[in-house]
Amino acid sequence: MTLNSLFICESYHEGLSIIGYTGLAKDIIIPNEIEGKAILCIGPKAFAEKELNSVSFPSYLQKIGLEAFYKNSLTTINLPSELTLIDGDAFYMNKLKRLVIPKKVKSIGAGAFCRNEIEDLIIEAPLSRITPHCFAKNLLTELRLPKTVKFLFEYSFEHNNFQHLFIPTHIEHIDSGTFGDSKKLKTVRMKKSFMHKVPKIFKGSPIDDIDYSIW
Repeated sequence: MTLNSLFICESYHEGLSIIGYTGLAKDIIIPNEIEGKAILCIGPKAFAEKELNSVSFPSYLQKIGLEAFYKNSLTTINLPSELTLIDGDAFYMNKLKRLVIPKKVKSIGAGAFCRNEIEDLIIEAPLSRITPHCFAKNLLTELRLPKTVKFLFEYSFEHNNFQHLFIPTHIEHIDSGTFGDSKKLKTVRMKKSFMHKVPKIFKGSPIDDIDYSIW
C-alpha cells in the first residue's frame, strides 16, 4: 500500500489503484503517476461523499470502480481515452450536465450516472447494452445511441425530460420501466414489435395521451 499526502493507493496490474482520498480540496487533479507508477484504477468508494466540485483524471486510467464518485457535486468530467470500465453507481448523485463516453469503454455498470442533471449525452463507445438505471433521473430530451446498442434494460432512461422520443430500429429489446415516469412525453416513434409492451416500457408516464407511430 502506498500513501502520499492526498491519495491512498494499492497495486493494480502494472500500476496503482487509488482506494482513498485524504485531502480536503473540492477541486482535485489526480496525477498520471505516483512514485513512478501509473494510476490505472480508481477503486470502490475512493472519492465517495467528498463534496467534490471538479476532478481531472489521469491519462492512463482504465477503470472507475463501484461508487467511486458517489454523492458529490461534479458538474463536468472529461473521461480519459484509455478508460474501458465504469462500474455501478460510479457517479451516482452528482450534478453532471454533459457527458461523453469515450470509444474504448466496454461496459458501464448499473446506475453509473443515475441522479445527475445530464442534458447532453454522447456515447462514442460501441456498447451493446444500457444497464439498469444507468441514465435514470437526468434531464435528457433526446435519445442518441450508437448502432451497436441492442438492449435497453429496466429503468435505464427512467424519469428524463423526453417530449418527442425516437427509439432507433437497431434496438432489439426494451425492459419494463426503461422510459418510465417520462411525464413530459408527447410522441413516441418505435418498432411495431414493441407496441404491445407500451404499458410496461412507459409505466408512470401519461400513456393514454402519447401519440405513437411506427418506423
